[in-house]
Amino acid sequence: DEQNSVLVLVLVVLLFMEHRTDEFMVEQPSGNRDRGFCESPGRCKCHEGWEGNRCDTCKRHPGCLHGTCLQPWQCNCKEGWGGLYCDQGGSERAGRSGLPAPHGVSPPSCLQDLLNGYSCACPQGFYGTDCQISAMRCADGPCFNGGTCQECRDLGSRLVCRCRPGFTGPLCETNIDDCASNPCLNAGTCTDGVGGFSCTCTLGFSGKDCSVRSSPRRTLVTRCVSPSASACRH
Repeated sequence: DEQNSVLVLVLVVLLFMEHRTDEFMVEQPSGNRDRGFCESPGRCKCHEGWEGNRCDTCKRHPGCLHGTCLQPWQCNCKEGWGGLYCDQGGSERAGRSGLPAPHGVSPPSCLQDLLNGYSCACPQGFYGTDCQISAMRCADGPCFNGGTCQECRDLGSRLVCRCRPGFTGPLCETNIDDCASNPCLNAGTCTDGVGGFSCTCTLGFSGKDCSVRSSPRRTLVTRCVSPSASACRH
């Protein structure tokens, strides 16, 4: 009867789906079962770090521009590119840390290294993969933007820069973008400053963050008692 026909059809569909799932798993390249599992034919639930219909594509390091990966979160640069995010072209590379050179110190010179990606010749007073670790003294004036230098004995006399409000970074080299959180409301335009911001509000709004709805201006209309009279009544 019709009910039995529907039941048979459902069983056939389920068996077909199970077959396709097994077939899909068999077709996967070796090791892919450790990267995800099948919820249904053509639908694969990938483990963290993997993506694609068969979970065979690794996710690159966030921000990787001109690079590829063999394992998750890598950024292996294509020929002609270097840097942490493979965003620096040419044979000569700039330091990956992006830190400016302290006062009176030349920036690090970094070259592409086919074995390790790149290598840097650090200026005097710095060391580390990206020349990001300072061995300088506070007397050398390493802090930018009015930052205060402090030598910490418990860190092996490593210096620490205490930044003024509005600046951040190991050397206080970065101006904090106070507009990053979009503080201006009601389509106001934000202008970043040092330790603050200002908003240019759209018509009808005012206040520091354009949150105050302005009252419409009233036009004062006067009416004279008589055209020839000099005194007018409001």
